[in-house]
Amino acid sequence: MKKIAILAAAVFCSPLAMAQAPAEEVVVADSAQAINIIDKLLQKMDEIATVLESVTDTASAEVAATKITQIKADLDALSEEMEALGELPLETQQELENKLMEGVMMIAPRLEAAGSNLSENDFYNCPALIQAISQE
Repeated sequence: MKKIAILAAAVFCSPLAMAQAPAEEVVVADSAQAINIIDKLLQKMDEIATVLESVTDTASAEVAATKITQIKADLDALSEEMEALGELPLETQQELENKLMEGVMMIAPRLEAAGSNLSENDFYNCPALIQAISQE
């Protein structure tokens, strides 16, 4: 589970640290529920890309800052949901890591292009957007 958190955190600078349960408290998590959470996580990552792609001026940058702040809160909630599931079987962990990696690889070029556009346009003079993107 930690690899999943590291991948997501690396892409979005969000503190998605998902701790493993101590050995004496290991609970076998529901794999279907874990997959559902990963699907939601990828949807939120896609939403971030879409929001960043929509920025064309200061006004849209302000709107994007608010949306990204909310999406990051949603990501944190998903992280807590995943952590609450407990320990997953090793095979399921690998499946989830692969699914997340595939999703991130599809979204990453969009994020990179949107980031380049924002950087080239000095983030449309919107400190709130810079803060929303970089806040942890």
